[in-house]
Amino acid sequence: MIGLTRRALLSLVALLCLTLAPTPAQAAEIPVPAGATTLTIAGQGHGHGHGMSQYGAAAAARHGLRYRQILRHYYPGTGWGRSGGRMKVLLTADTTPDVVVVNRKGLRAHVAGGRTWKLWKLARKAARTATRWRIVPLDATRSALDYRKRGWHRFTVVAGTLEFSAGGQPITLVAGGRRTAYRGTLRAASPAPGSIDRDTVNIVSLEAYLRGVVPREVPALWPTHAVRAQAVAARSYAAYERQYDSYGYFDVYDTTQDQVYGGRSAEHPAATRAIRATRGQVLTYAGAPAFTQFSASNGGWMLAGEVKERPVPYLVSGPDRFDPVRRWSTSVTLAWLRSVAPSAGTIQGIDLVTYPNAGPWVDDVVVRGSKDTVTIDGERFRSLAGLKSASFRLTVS
Repeated sequence: MIGLTRRALLSLVALLCLTLAPTPAQAAEIPVPAGATTLTIAGQGHGHGHGMSQYGAAAAARHGLRYRQILRHYYPGTGWGRSGGRMKVLLTADTTPDVVVVNRKGLRAHVAGGRTWKLWKLARKAARTATRWRIVPLDATRSALDYRKRGWHRFTVVAGTLEFSAGGQPITLVAGGRRTAYRGTLRAASPAPGSIDRDTVNIVSLEAYLRGVVPREVPALWPTHAVRAQAVAARSYAAYERQYDSYGYFDVYDTTQDQVYGGRSAEHPAATRAIRATRGQVLTYAGAPAFTQFSASNGGWMLAGEVKERPVPYLVSGPDRFDPVRRWSTSVTLAWLRSVAPSAGTIQGIDLVTYPNAGPWVDDVVVRGSKDTVTIDGERFRSLAGLKSASFRLTVS
């Protein structure tokens, strides 16, 4: 009974953090004295600050919160639903138009919706014992299927979209000098009608996709309920992107542009257990998958987010008592800032405009100069200066 009361209390405190009265945006005015040369930037957190803090989720789990309580804290007002189906993942490391895979038992090549070749059972011994197979685009509608056996040899030329599969077993893709195993299908996908170019797309079940995502996003041996929270957030994010932001021939990138995905090669048993324990579970809002953004650390303050340039009630600003505030500092020169805002002239002052009820998260950096006033978006300033987050303060010396 004591343990249950403690968890309930922690959950209540977490939820109360979200109900504080909002504060207006504030501007910190920083004068720049004559002779100053350096901006010292003291910040906290790592990432964009929207939604779940991954380090915060780990800390909450260590304090006894279960994954549903953690998710309720970071995405208030969301409901629960289920999602499955397939994901189409763009494999960005494969920058060439061909798709090269390692031969294995069960390997098949097939035209999407058409003929299949069982490559490991071919009558032609040289092809059957090949070390690799590849798909090479010839024009907008045709591709060649080649095999490697002491050099490359042409097996056939076909019309339509070609892809590799292995009867549910992983396939090893050779790209950029690296070998990576993927579940599902590897497709040579045309990025646009009439294009001779091809992109490599992994078509895989949502659950198998998560097995390649979760251990790349958080350490698999983190507290169990933190990893489960990550599994649900990642599944919800993927379902949202597939429904609302699909690029047609693929749904998500395999990088931080969406979620980091390493295929079968990235899987870890502990992460797989967390995915299975939450199988199919997604967070929803208004009956649809929620846009469950997350970042490594919010520096102790959650930052409200938007969907299609509109605020949503489940991505909120407010203090986060769970995030272990990780502070960092760096410096840039005033000469650098002048190069970023050349029209300002001699820099006389800098204003940091922060978001309402979001602590030091910077909305705009306003550079006041002798000739002009230049406003730089906080996230853009973060990118230009190479900062870990846009939650920071400045001093001039």
